Amino acid sequence: MERRNDLVNIRVENLYPHPDNPRKDLGEITEITESVKKNGVMQNLTVIPIGATHEEPEEQADANNVSLSSDFIVLIGHRRLAAAKAAGIKEVPCKIVSKISKKEQVSIMLEENMQRSDLTIYEQAQGFQMMLDLGETAESIAKKTGFSQATVYHRLNLAKLDPKELKEKEDNEGFQMSLKDLYELEKVSDIDTRNRLLKEARNSSDLAFRAQQAAKEEKRKKTMEQLIVMLEEKEIKPAPKRAENEQWSGKWDKLKQYDLEGKLPEEIKVQARKTDELFYIRWYNQLHIIRATKKNNKISKEEQERKERDKRKKDIKSQTKQLIKKAKDYIKCIVEGKIRPIKETENLRKQILNAAVSNGLTMYHSSIVNYFTGKTLYQCTDTEIKTANKAYDKLSFINQLLVVLSCSIGNDTELYDYSGKFKPEVAKDIIAVFDLLELYGWTFEEEEQQLLEGTHELYVREEK
Repeated sequence: MERRNDLVNIRVENLYPHPDNPRKDLGEITEITESVKKNGVMQNLTVIPIGATHEEPEEQADANNVSLSSDFIVLIGHRRLAAAKAAGIKEVPCKIVSKISKKEQVSIMLEENMQRSDLTIYEQAQGFQMMLDLGETAESIAKKTGFSQATVYHRLNLAKLDPKELKEKEDNEGFQMSLKDLYELEKVSDIDTRNRLLKEARNSSDLAFRAQQAAKEEKRKKTMEQLIVMLEEKEIKPAPKRAENEQWSGKWDKLKQYDLEGKLPEEIKVQARKTDELFYIRWYNQLHIIRATKKNNKISKEEQERKERDKRKKDIKSQTKQLIKKAKDYIKCIVEGKIRPIKETENLRKQILNAAVSNGLTMYHSSIVNYFTGKTLYQCTDTEIKTANKAYDKLSFINQLLVVLSCSIGNDTELYDYSGKFKPEVAKDIIAVFDLLELYGWTFEEEEQQLLEGTHELYVREEK
């Protein structure tokens, strides 16, 4: 890089903003304009000859010999130039540099803006991507800008998002954009899915939750693909298309089910008649091995109805158990800081405690140990117990209350009575938990909502 020895005054009509300036929006310049009117431009701009944006360094005009009446591009001082024009100033002090590559130009503008915290998340992401496109590496970008390599990688991942959608969310004050929440999108490998989640999210916390769920779904699909290979080796075929909507119809016997969030089985084992034609199908987060139900004319109508009712109750219980597990996982994400915390208030503390009381408020030392280790007290070593106790003691009071809430929610909650009818008085206790979680960004899937509202097709309807 070559620098001119002295500061020079250049007419503002000969100065142009850099086309690759990472900062696209100069923001409010009223205050700086008033200062310029009163005191003039106190700090010089840094400019380059007009051809430097597209010429190689050795081809650029000499900084000490370039004519001051020619045109220049601003490297540093875009807001000062805009304020000077608005204030009616004719000339501004400038330092001329040349023999500078496109890569160096972008790096200088990025570093200047970032040191002043002038760039938005979107602009930082685009700036880093621009440097990468010009041949920099994440390591060299980190050295030139002062950011950690981890931050650079985060920003480069953000640059892959739809720029229009990212900027729209960033400009939306109600969205309350958080970098930590945005980073959750990195757990989702598919870029189209990331953009869809960004578009659909209602707020930043909702975005984080959606991203976590999408990442889990990617993992489920991978597990399912591996399971299908094992099933087809056993000549188990995909179920007919119509079976997708016949889970609760009684037309299919469920012989085996595999949790797509669990570990792959070492081998496929299923008990069936030799004459059975077996199929596999995904229902919710499980892959089932099924066969067509065979009618047994020897069973009475009442016995058939009882079997159907028991089957429905079993399915409701299974879905409720999955929903409660999902709620507990969400609480754990809040406690571990994976979900952005909300402002701690007395009302929030009361709401958490009331939800825990509604669900039984069963809190023992063994509950804390189980929460942090996933084991019973008797399965843990002394070291594991001490570690669990320390982890709990380190939590904020709000997070301790959330642990209490998680431990209070029963895993075997039954939302139905003996006949399979919906029990709203039990559901309201669980709903109290989700009312709280919605403050942190929780959103229901349609079937989950139906389960808690009593509108799910599995419930036995009241006779009119």
